[in-house]
Amino acid sequence: MKPLEKFRESEKGVVAYFEVRNPKIISRLLGVGLSPGVSFRVVKLRKDSFVIEINGRLVVLGRELGRSIAGVNRVESASCRTA
Repeated sequence: MKPLEKFRESEKGVVAYFEVRNPKIISRLLGVGLSPGVSFRVVKLRKDSFVIEINGRLVVLGRELGRSIAGVNRVESASCRTA
């Protein structure tokens, strides 16, 4: 497992858990479609943000939100779709 901020472009993964207790941050993550068990692909890494694909949709997350997503499993062949 590794945090989202350690992923490289084109890497795929599955959210294992959030390492944050702040309800506002959790609400924001859930609002963009991230929750434990959701597959994603890192599309672009920027200095201050990440662009990830979730269920065929592109989502931009600030670095602070990316740090909140810990324990992300690296998956070699995920489809970026949830079951």
